[in-house]
Amino acid sequence: MFLIPLIFLTASSFPPVPLPDQIVTNQFDPLDLKEKQLPRETEKVPQYADAYYNRGFTYYELGDYERAIADYNEAITLDHQYADYYINRGNAYYELGDYQRAIADYNQAITLDPQYALAYYNRGLAYSELGYYQRAIADYNQAITLDTQDADYYIGRGDAYSELGYYQRAIADYNQAITLDTQDADYYIGRGDAYSELGYYQRAIADYNQAITLDTQDAFVYFSRGYAYHELRDKVQSN
Repeated sequence: MFLIPLIFLTASSFPPVPLPDQIVTNQFDPLDLKEKQLPRETEKVPQYADAYYNRGFTYYELGDYERAIADYNEAITLDHQYADYYINRGNAYYELGDYQRAIADYNQAITLDPQYALAYYNRGLAYSELGYYQRAIADYNQAITLDTQDADYYIGRGDAYSELGYYQRAIADYNQAITLDTQDADYYIGRGDAYSELGYYQRAIADYNQAITLDTQDAFVYFSRGYAYHELRDKVQSN
């Protein structure tokens, strides 16, 4: 199964925060990654939670998840009512394999904003990593209820259904995801895998072909297609 990448809020998602004169004169760049702290005045200005968030996001992009978490901690200390901070700290915990802490952060984001589809989706991914597929499906259901147009939500649920052996339900979700986005190779691979599990090898091969057209560098899909060809040959010979 392929994991759908977590969805992240970028620094550009935030409007510029007006800077007090004394901070402007410091000419501090919140995305500066040099070994220095934010100005001490930051502690007195809750709006500067965004500065810690932005730097934390940049650390995340660089794969430095521990530093990202440290900055998200500061952002949350300054503004503990903003759901996005918890979501992105949860994402950093997720990348470190600390799924329980990730879930705790997604829980807090949902408490702050019960209509936030992304929080349910990301929590569903964490539940899936822990093998709690029914809980994951419940979260994907809620995410889809709140946002019917995000293909990733259907893929997440489809993957969870596949893990439980509900391949027809998985295929229905992969179909919907492909309807929304025809250019993601992983969607075809997921559906191809489900078809293969059901013994529909020709359909699986067709999906693997499409996946290869979209992404020629994925070695696994060639293996999966080869397996489907092998099984199809044996099936034909046995008949």
